[in-house]
Amino acid sequence: MAVVSGLLVAALVAALVVFLPGKDSPGGVQAGREQGETGETSDGTGDGEGGEKDTGELSGKVAWQLPKSPRGGSPVETLLHGWLTDRAVVRADELAVRAYDRASGRPLWQTRPPGGGRFCGVTREDADGGIAVAYGPVRASTVNPAFKHQDCLFVAMLDPATGRMRWKASLEQTFNVRTLRRIGSSPPKQVALSRAGDTVVVAYGWSVVGLDAADGGRAWEVKDVPAKNGDSSCTFVDVMPRADAAVLLAACEEPYPLGVYALDPASGRQRWRVYLPEDTVGDDSGVNLRLLSADPPVVVNSSLEGGARLITLGETGQVRHVIPAKGDFGELDLSGIGVTSQDYPRHHLAVSGDVLVGVTRKRQVTEIRDTNQVVAFDLRSGKVRWAGSLGEKNTAVPVGVDGDTVIAMRTGTAEEPPQAFRMRVSDGRATPMGPPYPRDLIFMPYTSQLTFTGEELLMVSNSFMHPAAAVLR
Repeated sequence: MAVVSGLLVAALVAALVVFLPGKDSPGGVQAGREQGETGETSDGTGDGEGGEKDTGELSGKVAWQLPKSPRGGSPVETLLHGWLTDRAVVRADELAVRAYDRASGRPLWQTRPPGGGRFCGVTREDADGGIAVAYGPVRASTVNPAFKHQDCLFVAMLDPATGRMRWKASLEQTFNVRTLRRIGSSPPKQVALSRAGDTVVVAYGWSVVGLDAADGGRAWEVKDVPAKNGDSSCTFVDVMPRADAAVLLAACEEPYPLGVYALDPASGRQRWRVYLPEDTVGDDSGVNLRLLSADPPVVVNSSLEGGARLITLGETGQVRHVIPAKGDFGELDLSGIGVTSQDYPRHHLAVSGDVLVGVTRKRQVTEIRDTNQVVAFDLRSGKVRWAGSLGEKNTAVPVGVDGDTVIAMRTGTAEEPPQAFRMRVSDGRATPMGPPYPRDLIFMPYTSQLTFTGEELLMVSNSFMHPAAAVLR
């Protein structure tokens, strides 16, 4: 099953070109247009009056959709991830993991955390081999009993066909949890999970733990990794797999606030590690840093204080390019997807091979209408390939990169409802994939994780304003 998604990134191996740092960018080459290059633009209308004929891949029909949830305590507000299996759409939020028949939307199964707790992390890889979830109890805060605290202490593997837990594993005896308890602090409230080969890699705080994907046994633990200055330890914030390694991000201390590590998933042995200086990272806290892709490694800094950027790395972690969020194209939208996405950030970005695609922040064009641009970058050069819109009074988001085209979704207005397009990687020229979708889905693409399978388009929303999920054909 071919799947194209800006969030379930199936990145191809990029052609690796190492650039030496430029004098204006100590950590790498600043992105922009090639010298003397104006770049191509596209307005999404195609040639001729009325635009191009659509490709016929989609029908403009909604196969099924889940109902909206009432505002307040809604599971839609705490989306963890969504997957497509051979027969199901699976949606995970903090309260439950639920599966629906892919063809009809009929509920298949539901799994809630044991003991009335909450889920606090999931693997983002293909779900057919199993879905690893982290969970733990919710208790009154020791600082203020009026507040609740989640203790993210356990990991389980769910069978995607039935939702049953194949195994459970405890993190209570890991270095991170034991250290926190020794100093009187609470266990972590969330963890980063990834399935790399036959190992579930759990990254949180001062520990990285490898669990056997077959039975949950602890295979290894990497702990207390020193910062480059040697005065403190780094804390791990994200992990994603590649063919030969698990790639991890860690928040460290100034003047090297970001560590990037590649570990052998079978043994936990380090393959390589790099520490990036603050002028490359653009942030000294590590709070706003996440992985977009592990192959090639791409780091997103979504800081709102001027340091927002994308950092692309080479095969062994060397900095290839620093792509500032602001450029001739406008300002990239690096905000999290959905209404409440701070704890589990996903971004309107997609990467495959040597192509990275994002969108700019919306720009108001009338009292009630906005527009933005889809921007494609060449990761070999770090430069803009093209920037183009899907409507002068409409906004767009990327779905993913599929061969020589970018799949993007117009978010929709009353005059121009949501619609999917293919935009050529070479020049951004856009062609509709089918007719527009109903107006009740307006703006849902912007608040959703989007996945295209070749036959249907899945939207899993992170907003109480929209259906929790919808399958489009």
